[in-house]
Amino acid sequence: MLLQHRITESSRPALATLFVTLLLSGMSALAVAGINSPFIYIGTLGVASIVILRYPLAGVTSAIAATMIWERFFTLTPFALGETLYKLYPLDVVLLVTVLAVAVQYRAGHFKRPVFSALDRTILTWTAVITLLFLFSTFLAETKFDLAFSTWKNYVFYALLYVAMRYLVRSAHDFSLVIRTMLWSGVAIIVFQVIGLAQAQGLWTEFTPLSTEGKRLLAPTHAFYLTLPFIILLFRSEIKRYASEFLRWRPWLLWIWGFGALVSLTRHLWVSLVAQIGALYAQSKEARVTYSHWRRRYIRISKCSTRDARLCCGLVHFLALATCHLIGVNRCGKSRFSYRQIIRG
Repeated sequence: MLLQHRITESSRPALATLFVTLLLSGMSALAVAGINSPFIYIGTLGVASIVILRYPLAGVTSAIAATMIWERFFTLTPFALGETLYKLYPLDVVLLVTVLAVAVQYRAGHFKRPVFSALDRTILTWTAVITLLFLFSTFLAETKFDLAFSTWKNYVFYALLYVAMRYLVRSAHDFSLVIRTMLWSGVAIIVFQVIGLAQAQGLWTEFTPLSTEGKRLLAPTHAFYLTLPFIILLFRSEIKRYASEFLRWRPWLLWIWGFGALVSLTRHLWVSLVAQIGALYAQSKEARVTYSHWRRRYIRISKCSTRDARLCCGLVHFLALATCHLIGVNRCGKSRFSYRQIIRG
């Protein structure tokens, strides 16, 4: 009974994440269809807020999932009251309730205060300065309150979320939930890749048109969100620890997500992705494996029944093996960088 209780307790944040994500997805789907009712807005976010106040981590993970999948239809859908639109977006409400839930549970003694680094204190000081400037600007006659509030919100909300994460991610299980949320959201974006291939133009690409001839098969925002699980999936040893169910499909997902970033025709995203992989490569001595080692392992893995199957198998494994070796998580050793360092703070 005790083991069953523990399993139930550990699974509740994940179930809360799934429930809130489904709520937010329903509201976002209606926004895609042009239905923006204040009753739906208040009702959906009201129920979601009740769950988030009980399980604050679900606020972060559900916001990650809804943002990655629905992008602007979740992050930039205003609150409509009659003919008036208020720039209070669902993402703002979810983040605000999450920070409020952390503050309430901290006051109730559910959270222990983490050790803040110099960077943490700098961020908190920055938010205090921005808040004072915002309050000061409200007394100036020429100040546009909507613009001032939006600026304050963008600077302060995400800084406070960073601090809140120090309270929320308290164990490997919590960190695993965040990682799994990003990975499963990346899997959901594959649907948009299929739609883009089917209709020869990506969904919602009209918001970011190309300056030259051609069509994107995937929206740049979706492509950017794909790079997050792509980078995470490079760490084979950490995936084995925190999201083992993705090990089997890891080579395929790396290929599919890499293809998605390619057909988005977002050049600065390509540069940043190469820079990230290069940075991971540079910090790991074990990552500098020889070509002969890669070749021996490649041939051994790629033994299939026919030449065509062998070629296909080799191509599938090429990206996974190459990127895996770049960060040194092969049999020769592990990378010096580890997600465990983040958990330990």
